[in-house]
Amino acid sequence: MIPINIPDLDEVIAEANRKGLSMYRITKETGLSSETVSRYFSGQKVTTRTMERIVEYINGKDEPEN
Repeated sequence: MIPINIPDLDEVIAEANRKGLSMYRITKETGLSSETVSRYFSGQKVTTRTMERIVEYINGKDEPEN
């Protein structure tokens, strides 16, 4: 079995905030529903694929948004 690395939600939120990424922006750019993104950021269960998509999007943004 391949271990799944689940990032700490607080770290993901801190990184999104540092880069100025709102839930609306993440929803728009990833194509995920606002309900799904909201569930992830409120700590509710989402699929591993959804979590990876959100984290990869946030990690792919290098500069803070203005």
